[in-house]
Amino acid sequence: MKPIGFIYVFVFLFAIAGYPIAKMMDQDGMLFYFVRHVDLAYLDVAYFWTIISALLLLVLNMLFGSHKNFDVFMAKPTEKGRINPTLLWIVVVACSALLNIYFFVKMGYSLPLLDLPENVTELLLRRIEVKERLNPILFNINATVLGPFSLILSLFFLPRYKRLAVLLSALNFLVIGTFSLAKSAFIIGVVVVVLAYSFVKPLRKRTLLKVGALFVILLVPMFIITKSKQAPHVQGQAVAEIVMARIIYGQWAALPFFFEMFENDKQSIALLAPPYFSDGSAWARNGEEVPPRKVMRAVTGYRVLEGTGSGVAVTYFIGEAFAVGGRAGILVGCFWVALQIWIMTYLFRGLKKTPLTIYLYSWFIYKICMGLITGISAFILSSFTVILFATFLMTIFGQLGRVCLDRNVASLAITPTRLANVKGG
Repeated sequence: MKPIGFIYVFVFLFAIAGYPIAKMMDQDGMLFYFVRHVDLAYLDVAYFWTIISALLLLVLNMLFGSHKNFDVFMAKPTEKGRINPTLLWIVVVACSALLNIYFFVKMGYSLPLLDLPENVTELLLRRIEVKERLNPILFNINATVLGPFSLILSLFFLPRYKRLAVLLSALNFLVIGTFSLAKSAFIIGVVVVVLAYSFVKPLRKRTLLKVGALFVILLVPMFIITKSKQAPHVQGQAVAEIVMARIIYGQWAALPFFFEMFENDKQSIALLAPPYFSDGSAWARNGEEVPPRKVMRAVTGYRVLEGTGSGVAVTYFIGEAFAVGGRAGILVGCFWVALQIWIMTYLFRGLKKTPLTIYLYSWFIYKICMGLITGISAFILSSFTVILFATFLMTIFGQLGRVCLDRNVASLAITPTRLANVKGG
């Protein structure tokens, strides 16, 4: 499987496969528990627009030539780059380990995952406490940049002491995971490493099985530790059912609420801007709640959310697009997402395949996948869009600079005619 195929796997798994399976085989299951507060007629409406948007994304990417751009990068040989991979690995692992020590001190010389309360309410409060005590920016840098990048370097680019480097990188990566009671950041790192692997080597069936086994092995210790802290009445089967439903249905279940709530109540696009551009928080802009927060209230039956750890409802990206622009907003949103996918593939078409570009490309693809199953706001103004457009502009200006330099050199070149004129003068 090519890395760009992960985009369509995400769309299929989170947006297309779940609903028909539930409707045919699981009428009393978790999906219908999630959507118990919405008019069930909107499930069909939401699913119809899910199919339309998925097909439109596929067609637009083919018309833009995104797949061809991607194949150009895939066909390039893997290079070590200008920076020595061994030196780069030492620096990355050292920085990551120092951050782990910093987090360990900040948490009172303890690892949060190994110190969980048994009460569910206390567990939620503990999760909020950990998030407030740790610097989220530093933690995300460690979990999504330094940790996975050190694994990528040790797996593919270290000629000497490879096994030792892989072991140290994996252990360091596991330690990073113990500082978060939410496993999202840890899973980000795992997915980025898998994507990077597919850039270096084709992901065949046997390889996919090995990667899947490695993924399970990495997560099993986390599950065992968390399971040991659960209340006795929580059964393993119930936990498994909830986890599977969260994976298959969870990123789509809130979408029907968007169609019901905002069909006649269009929201301002300003509500999708980052919180630092307005007077507000992650849940509100200038005193008005963002659409996903309003949907979360509907999903939970308008219960009070404050203090529970629940934030906003994340769903397939067309939900937010419909909230601000209706059906036209969905179509425009699909074009905007396809344009950014094209920019990403065009950007890397002209870059060498080095450790840095492989990691960056993997991170971009992951962010696109997450944007597709969270909301259109991820493609309006976010860390992904800022880094993407900044890198795109740097690449364009760099190419223009090289063209101008080549023309200047050519104009200064001494041709035989000029040489004869110089001698004659």
